Amino acid sequence: MPHVNQHYRAFISYSHRDAKWAKWLHKALEQYHVPIDAYPADKKLKADGSKRSRRLTPVFRDRDELSASGSLADTIQEALEASENLIVLCSPNSAASQYVNAEIETFRNLCPENEDKVYALVIDGEPPNCFPPALTAGGAEPIAADAREKGDGKADAKLKLIAGILGVGFDRLKQREAKRQRNRLLVMVTVVSTVAVMTSVLALWALKAEKEATKQRDLAQEQRELAVQAAEKEKAAKVVAQEQRELAVQAAKEEKAAKVVAQEQRELAVQAAKEEKAAKVLAEKQRELAEKSAREAKAVLGFFDSKVLAAARPKHQEGGLGIDATIRAAIDAAEPQIAKSFPDQPLVEATIRAAMGTSYWYLGDAKTATPQLERALELRKKELGPKDPKTLKSMRNLANSYQRTGRRQDALDLREETLELEKEVLGLKHEDTLTSASNLSVSYRGAGRFREALALDEETLKLRKEVLGPENPDTISSMGSLASSYERVGRGEKTLLLRVEVLKLFKKVQGAKHPDTLNSMQNLANSYEAAGKSEAALALNEKTLELRKEVQGSKHPDTLLTMYSLGNSYSSANRWKEALALWEDALASMREVLGPGHRDSIRMMNNLAQAYRLSERLTEAEKLYQELITLQEKTSPKDWTFYYNQSSFGEVLTDLKKYAEAEPLLLSGYKGLEVTVPSNESGQARVKFAIIRLVQLYQAWGKADKGTPWQEILDAIEKLQSESAGKKK
Repeated sequence: MPHVNQHYRAFISYSHRDAKWAKWLHKALEQYHVPIDAYPADKKLKADGSKRSRRLTPVFRDRDELSASGSLADTIQEALEASENLIVLCSPNSAASQYVNAEIETFRNLCPENEDKVYALVIDGEPPNCFPPALTAGGAEPIAADAREKGDGKADAKLKLIAGILGVGFDRLKQREAKRQRNRLLVMVTVVSTVAVMTSVLALWALKAEKEATKQRDLAQEQRELAVQAAEKEKAAKVVAQEQRELAVQAAKEEKAAKVVAQEQRELAVQAAKEEKAAKVLAEKQRELAEKSAREAKAVLGFFDSKVLAAARPKHQEGGLGIDATIRAAIDAAEPQIAKSFPDQPLVEATIRAAMGTSYWYLGDAKTATPQLERALELRKKELGPKDPKTLKSMRNLANSYQRTGRRQDALDLREETLELEKEVLGLKHEDTLTSASNLSVSYRGAGRFREALALDEETLKLRKEVLGPENPDTISSMGSLASSYERVGRGEKTLLLRVEVLKLFKKVQGAKHPDTLNSMQNLANSYEAAGKSEAALALNEKTLELRKEVQGSKHPDTLLTMYSLGNSYSSANRWKEALALWEDALASMREVLGPGHRDSIRMMNNLAQAYRLSERLTEAEKLYQELITLQEKTSPKDWTFYYNQSSFGEVLTDLKKYAEAEPLLLSGYKGLEVTVPSNESGQARVKFAIIRLVQLYQAWGKADKGTPWQEILDAIEKLQSESAGKKK
């Protein structure tokens, strides 16, 4: 997740309902150039002798700085610590905002000097009702700039804020600003005057040149007229000679044309004979293909009739499974019969395996679908070649199965190959080509290649609107994919607008319970959560889960992901009991359906283990952390999350007084984090936490001497952080 790692001239605190005002102020401050003589003579140098900056950049505003942040509270804290001044946009909205009030209190508590670095800007409402409670703490009403038309107005209010930040008088700054505007006007007048003089000189020169040109044109005209008369006489003589030549040429052409006609008639006769022969050959090939297709279709239908649909027969009667047989049971029973049923009909086997793989996919079992789809692709490549449309379809389906089973790189590679072949064979605007392009953008986002995904989504949506129309389900899906790419590159407002439009269109076109509609509901809920609209996210997640259980079943992978998202909404609302129960149920189903080593299962285990630790359910946290560490040793042993989970596991064991077991985990976690975490404040904070846990271990263990070196390291880190903070101030 991104973290604040720079110094800010000011932090803008505001209610997100006043985002328009915040954007205006942010732009006005960062674009403002301090007049060169704005500072009094004794204030033109900083304490260290360096010149004062003539710019007020950067200024912190959370929508621009934190659009992709996954931990808003931590990053706001870091931004406040890194800011010289705090500007509060005062309105009834901010007066009612607990976040604005908390930001004011946090900034003031950072150091005593910050008390004088809080500036208020009234944008709506009447003082003191528009002031957040923290501004009027102690009974004193703050002196505020007033951007309203009946107050200072935007221009003077902005200058008042800047004067306060720079530490200069408002009147002085306003005079210098007016002087700068006058100087600019003077420069413009000078430039215009100079241009006017130059224009006059050029006009006189042009007039003289025009007179000379007229004289030369008249002379040239006389010479041309004499030349024309001579040419006309010569032309008349040439015309007579030309007519005689043309008569001779025409006679030769007519003779040649007669020969050409005779030759063409002979060639037409030969061509007609060839075409008749080719037509017979083509008809024979079409007949053979039709017979072959009929045989394959008959074989496929026969297999499904005798091996799959036979499952409905009574038990033990010719493959019957009884009246309560399910589709899953039917295809499970039929699958072992495929290879032996068609040893000499590879394309029939490919068709049946493709159908079975697709069935497993829709049943939510991509793991079982994958080998069926791999075999179908292998057979079609061998029999039909890599560019046949059926082969390309098998490649698309297999890539989707790879994506669902967590084989993301395999899916990406196959999708890139498929798209290039379909562009060559089917063309850029073919429906299958556009489907492959949309699938590839999903893989690009999963690989962190967000800009490539965005470009591909924009192009695919444009082509689908042109080819399929704006309300085709595939077109609407492209809109949803584009919204996901917007979200990854930090365009939150565009994301929400597009998500709402996608849900509206899917409800209209597919109906309220179609899987496409449910996916769009889930995506909108996730975007609400990312935008801080927790209540809206929770309500939509609950509705989505209810419909997914009804339509797709309680153990479908999509249902399980909705349970994961709803648990996040419950935890954001401090409804931990409901979150834990939901995550426990989801994890049990993920282990069963996806397998314990699947990416989504590991992510769910990590969430649940942290929740157990925070809820002081240490025994359960210990058990889950042990399983999580074991799995990560196999899947991602060099990732920093593995080492951080080791350290967290050691903390749980310390709380359980299992000191000897905790020590190697804490040491390994610390050493691994030192090497793998990003070299930013967030990464260093994780290393610091790992050291704190080691100190706590040895204190609780009664081995203070072993904890002393770690305490010294911790003290040194905190001293450096304190010195760094002092320099920033």
